[in-house]
Amino acid sequence: MKAGIFTTEFWISAAGMVGNVVLVLVILGVIHKEDQQSWTMTLTEFVTALGTVVINGAVIWRYISSRELLKAEYLKASSPNGNGNGHSLPPVE
Repeated sequence: MKAGIFTTEFWISAAGMVGNVVLVLVILGVIHKEDQQSWTMTLTEFVTALGTVVINGAVIWRYISSRELLKAEYLKASSPNGNGNGHSLPPVE
């Protein structure tokens, strides 16, 4: 099971909450009513972009980890004593 931060539902919910956060800031007087729409759009786009970066980063991290594990297993299996010392991968054609 994926951690919550790596799910689409989390990022859709986070983007949806942006409007509520901006509304609270308008009520508190932190943001002027005239700026509400532009702040909502800007922050929604930011959350969407951040979600994309986090999820893509996780995909890349898993790919690199799996490749590293695969190569380590190959080196261990190809060495005479089973520890992978002194052997390199065959040349790529």
